[in-house]
Amino acid sequence: MNAGEVPGGICDSRSVGRATAISSALAPPLLTELPSRRAIAELVGLNPADADTDTTPGDWGYLNGNSGWADAGRSMQWLLARVQATGRVRFVHGTATALLRSGDRVTGARLADASTLLAALVIVATGAWTGALVDLAGQAVATGQVLAYVDVTPTEAAALRHLPIVLNLSTGLFVIPPARGQLKVARHGYGYADLRRVLRATVPLPQLHDRPFAAERICWYTDTPTGDFLVDYHPGWRGLFLATAGSGHGFKFLPIIGDHVVDCVEGRRPEAFDDKWRWRGVERTDDDVEQVYEHIVTEDGSRGGKSGLVLAEELTKNRRAKM
Repeated sequence: MNAGEVPGGICDSRSVGRATAISSALAPPLLTELPSRRAIAELVGLNPADADTDTTPGDWGYLNGNSGWADAGRSMQWLLARVQATGRVRFVHGTATALLRSGDRVTGARLADASTLLAALVIVATGAWTGALVDLAGQAVATGQVLAYVDVTPTEAAALRHLPIVLNLSTGLFVIPPARGQLKVARHGYGYADLRRVLRATVPLPQLHDRPFAAERICWYTDTPTGDFLVDYHPGWRGLFLATAGSGHGFKFLPIIGDHVVDCVEGRRPEAFDDKWRWRGVERTDDDVEQVYEHIVTEDGSRGGKSGLVLAEELTKNRRAKM
């Protein structure tokens, strides 16, 4: 199920607030400190002579030989095939636009083509689109993370085969070694950021630094203030259960999350998750979306840096500029 596995690690900043997380296929199965920019530059294959400049991915860090990455797309394809093979699940393709209600009970969903699906229990597991169907009372919000792919030739891929996975925990910028002819660069922190920075600071092939992106996307997260999931029955609507708010790290639980969701549905939620996964509202004085974003924690040890551009703010700037 796991494709392209590479061991990995994390770096933290000491002097100028920059941090780097690094994983390498060549790393021993222990943590190794990277005490300087020069040590990081040598590991990722950059010119050590540039180590005193701001072009390296960090000024302190560590290498973790036990971590790695998994191919999310192929993992989901594998899981889908396994579920289809059981013959017990009927897949209906469509877009849910609203939940159906009768009194205080949710009875199903209406699709974009006006058709309806009825059920005794409706489980909403719609990620960043959950807020379009259910009022989440401010406890989770959709956030966008920028990512891009750069096409590489077989020769370039071979030259980068030992490139470690690098994550700067101060900026959230990271790069993953090439897989199937593409190099992935992204930001683990919501809002816009210049992805060229991570290419220049991490990839030791100058010809890739300004190469046009082959594809650009926004990866949508559903964030909670603590990074914990929301897996619980809705307190106000009978027949409605939510399994959402992956908070940017839901995929890594793919092999086990389904069992725990079923436990929660059947009233057997593990005690350790009882407080973490329960429904909880977040008090706000009004419906200003900015207040929702302000309570989302991004500097929690897994996210990088402060939030980037927020759409509402940018639209306001544009309107003011036109006046």
